[in-house]
Amino acid sequence: MWEKQYEQGRWNGLALNILSTSLDGGKRLQVSDIPYADLPDIKVMGSKANKIEVEVILIGGSSLVEANALLDNLNASPKGELEHPWLGELSLVFEAYSQKISTKRGLVTLSLKFVRDAKKTTLSITESTSTNSLEQANVVESVSSVEFVSDVENMSIAETNTLQSDFTHLIGELTGIASRLSIPSQTLTAVNQEINRALMAISSIANAPSQFAEQLSITVDSVAQAVRSGSNSMNPAVDNSRAAQSSMLALININSPSNHYNIQLIIAALKMNKEQSHTVILPVLTLFQRSHLLNKKDILPP
Repeated sequence: MWEKQYEQGRWNGLALNILSTSLDGGKRLQVSDIPYADLPDIKVMGSKANKIEVEVILIGGSSLVEANALLDNLNASPKGELEHPWLGELSLVFEAYSQKISTKRGLVTLSLKFVRDAKKTTLSITESTSTNSLEQANVVESVSSVEFVSDVENMSIAETNTLQSDFTHLIGELTGIASRLSIPSQTLTAVNQEINRALMAISSIANAPSQFAEQLSITVDSVAQAVRSGSNSMNPAVDNSRAAQSSMLALININSPSNHYNIQLIIAALKMNKEQSHTVILPVLTLFQRSHLLNKKDILPP
């Protein structure tokens, strides 16, 4: 009989026999009655706190003990998660209760009042966001480099030649990006030296893939740092950072023999974002996972 009159829910892992649920919400209004005016002045002050009242029943000889234990738990930990049979998982804060005790069947009824927790997860846009993103990018780059070595070891001569051609295009694009930057000549010279080292290392991909991957990473870092050091532009058409990012993503090749090529392009585009301290950056690990999908011929949006 009784099991048909309630459904099971949970509060922070504790089982609840939920008999009914009521929801309360709306807007907060400031109503001002103006003298000699027929209509009041009404201002909407925002949304009310959404409230939820849950009626819970406990049955049996120990029902009162169980009810008091539940109330002690709610008072000790008022914030928690309610797993509701109809509403799903809700983040709530316990507000108040009313208790009704009956000698019939040892029935205890609790009316529990909660306030919906409106706090949302936010990302703190600080300098540390930039640092953490670059650190994650370096970790992803390092892991991908290990896979790159394994890929090269199992490649045919034709695949190796294709890969060399891909990286030649990448380094050529880095050269074009560097040539368009307005940076001190000493900095430009240092960047060009790293680009030349990466270009010379292409021929050694088959025999020394690890050394090539390391040099390419150094070269990308050098160019990206130079891009980020440039002045901001209000016109997207002449913004070197945005243009550099677009040029990197435009080189993505789903048919490249090694996925490290595509991952390096994504990492390069991320590192060239000079507004990292002002914008939320897509997590590097997500980029890493999505770039692996390229081998399945999925499309990576810019």
